[in-house]
Amino acid sequence: CFDYCWCGNYEKQSAKELSPSEIKQIIDQVARYPSLFTVVCFIGGEPLLREDIYDLIDYAVKKGLFTEMETNGILLSVDNIARIKKAGLNHIFVRVEGSNKEKHDSISKNNGCFEKAIEGIKNCVKKDLSCSTFMNITREKIASGEPAKIIDLAKKLKVSSVRINYP
Repeated sequence: CFDYCWCGNYEKQSAKELSPSEIKQIIDQVARYPSLFTVVCFIGGEPLLREDIYDLIDYAVKKGLFTEMETNGILLSVDNIARIKKAGLNHIFVRVEGSNKEKHDSISKNNGCFEKAIEGIKNCVKKDLSCSTFMNITREKIASGEPAKIIDLAKKLKVSSVRINYP
């Protein structure tokens, strides 16, 4: 799994990813309600693994929808950020599960993920792509004071906000 978050559930269900046309059908259905502020969030596993993600973002934006993405940040190169911005993504959330590489990488089960995520966040901020971090909260994180440390890191990185997900 490229991203631990939902992977195990999908493998058990042996669910197939939605096709581009199926995703566009969903976007079309959602866009029929212009009186609501509707947000389409592209999540994964890892949405940047889809080569068609840029087209899907563009499609949703052209339908008048606010678009967001959740990513582990590994693929947030300057080139990919340029493509994301060109497609019109409104906001991106980068997962930060620990305030340092040991903590983050042990949760992500991917050595080097922390440095790549932090570099991706810096690239987003540098390229003026609205960016926030998010973390999944656990009792262990609360007991260790890790949420405050992650928030301090986010402040230093100059992101827009920190979202805390309660599982």
